[in-house]
Amino acid sequence: MNYILCHKDINVLNLEILNDEVYAINEIYNDERVPLFLKSQKTVNKVTAFREWWKGRCIPSSRQNLDKFLSEIAGLSLNSLIIKSMGLSLSDQYWIKPENSHLKWKDVNF
Repeated sequence: MNYILCHKDINVLNLEILNDEVYAINEIYNDERVPLFLKSQKTVNKVTAFREWWKGRCIPSSRQNLDKFLSEIAGLSLNSLIIKSMGLSLSDQYWIKPENSHLKWKDVNF
């Protein structure tokens, strides 16, 4: 499924997620808003770099009782949980939405 990485309400790039894993970066819409971690990467390494950044947005696997929590919410993985939470983080204004979604930053901002 394709998603749009947004910086607030600005579409930054189009990415594809398969089996709860970032599979491809299809198109960059706004190079000025691309997160810094991607700007310094060669084209071949962009997906790998994105996956590392994405993993950093998840609940740390060392969090106490994380396994119990995940099993209680229908056995979701950390990757599926971050997708369901639209990749939101308290540390920045990046988030994802399904490609055809009309959601706005004000609809999802914590």
